Amino acid sequence: MNSNNIERLAKLFHERNNPKLPEIAFGTVVSANPVKVQLCAQNNVILSSKNMRSIVDLSERTPEGIYLYLNKTVAVCPYSNNHKYLVLGVVVDG
Repeated sequence: MNSNNIERLAKLFHERNNPKLPEIAFGTVVSANPVKVQLCAQNNVILSSKNMRSIVDLSERTPEGIYLYLNKTVAVCPYSNNHKYLVLGVVVDG
């Protein structure tokens, strides 16, 4: 085995033993039906039901039919090698 292969193998072991933890990101609910979230740090990234799951029902309405979370900020966490996102909750101004 040459030194390049040994070095590459060492890097692969290092990555496996020291996985990068997912980072929490923030987004804005830009559509409630269908649900779409725009990531704040990357304005061109829109998440939809295809690449997002949510703990919170982002399409929830008031008795008057107004969407509760439209234009609200949500916390999201990437998973599945950063190809899918989980909406953890709605940010409440405190």
